[in-house]
This record gives sequence, C-alpha cells and structure tokens, in this order.
Amino acid sequence: MFPPLIPSLSEGDFPAAKLNWGVVLSTAMRLFAGIVLASILLGIFASAHLGFLTGKERVEFKRDAELLASTIQFLAVQGAGAQEPFDIDVPRGCELRFENQSVVVVVDGSHRYEVGINVTGCELDAGSYHLVLIRTETGVEAHVG
Repeated sequence: MFPPLIPSLSEGDFPAAKLNWGVVLSTAMRLFAGIVLASILLGIFASAHLGFLTGKERVEFKRDAELLASTIQFLAVQGAGAQEPFDIDVPRGCELRFENQSVVVVVDGSHRYEVGINVTGCELDAGSYHLVLIRTETGVEAHVG
C-alpha cells in the first residue's frame, strides 16, 4: 500500500523543539525585574526633577518679592498718582501679602521686606498676577489688574 503522508516523528528527531522551562522562566523573571527597576528609577528621577523645579520657583518668587519691595520704595519718593506695573508668579504653597509698611512673603516660613511707606493690597496665593502699584497721598496701593 501507500506510505503514510505524515511520517511519524519521535522526540529525538527534533531536539531544538524541546523547551527548557528553567531558561524560559529565568529570562521572563529577568525581564520583569528590569521593568520594575526601570519604573522605580523613573519615579525617583521624576520626583527629584519636580523637587528641583519647586525649589527654583520658590527662589525666583523670593527674588521677585524683593524686587516688588524695591519698586514700592521707588514709588514712595514719587508724587501721588504715580503708577508702576509689576508681574509676579506665586508658586503653589506660597503666599504674598501687604502689611503696614512691609511686603510679606510666606515661603518655608515668613519673610518680611520693609518698604518704609504704608502699602495696602489683597492677599495673593498661588497663581500669576499683574499688579498695578499706585502711589496715593497715604502710601502705595497694590491692585490686581
């Protein structure tokens, strides 16, 4: 009769077809461990980067507040009606307010910049602000524009 169309095969005919499950599982575990390690390192990097940006924003905010105090001192020697625009960004978790003759900045504690003239205005928390500083007969008013 006719020979079978599909010859019978035994395990020994194809040694490469045997799977070594120890190697397969070992490779999968290494791949999984690599993914976990990469995720951890990425999280650490992102956290450090955000911390750096937040610190940088706070330093710039303190510098801008000091410049704001200098601008108010400049207006103190001007006549009533003088105006000066001023832009400032208040970072999250920080605050800017005006008390008597001071510009008060809350960043990791309170910092007070004396200006030598009565200054009034609203309390500013996180956000970007365009201030208009106006010299009046009694001092300087800070208006949010």
